[in-house]
Amino acid sequence: MIYPAGGWSSTSRPCGPAVLAGCATVAAAAAVVGLRAAAAWRPGASWRRAIAHAGRCAAGAPRGSQLLAAALAAAAAGAWALPPLAVPMTGCLQLAAVAVQRRSPL
Repeated sequence: MIYPAGGWSSTSRPCGPAVLAGCATVAAAAAVVGLRAAAAWRPGASWRRAIAHAGRCAAGAPRGSQLLAAALAAAAAGAWALPPLAVPMTGCLQLAAVAVQRRSPL
């Protein structure tokens, strides 16, 4: 195989930026559903049921999903800028998920 001198990047391949954007969107959606499932879970409840409910809530209440995606982006930026903040940011994300779950009409 012949490799480019600068190595592979997302922009050196055809449709690379589109694939990168698509993968980032799917990853963010999965993280939002995971946060919603963690907020909706109760002791003794099934994770499968919590994830199914979280998926319905994510699709039915897009404002809350957008707020969680923004909280996820802010947490990622904070953890990138100062890596020791990664641990406390998980608590902030969970607080945001519980707040969104409490205000959700579903």
